Amino acid sequence: MNFARDAADIIIEEEEKKGEEEEKKWEEEVEEEGEEEEREWEEEEEEEGEEEEGEEEDEEWEEEEALMGKQLFLTIIFKFFFKYTYKH
Repeated sequence: MNFARDAADIIIEEEEKKGEEEEKKWEEEVEEEGEEEEREWEEEEEEEGEEEEGEEEDEEWEEEEALMGKQLFLTIIFKFFFKYTYKH
């Protein structure tokens, strides 16, 4: 009976080791998947940040263009106004 009990103990220990190894593999896989998802998430955040920066730059450029257009318009008006007033 001791032989049977010893054999059962050995089998149980081996199964526990296999279970622990499988659990470690599973934990590593889950960790790798988590890291991969985190990297993808960070990349998406960076891309969105770049898009937002691009949008902000576009808005700033549009504002500058509008100001330059107003300045050009006012410059032309004042040039004609002063030319007209000095001629007459």
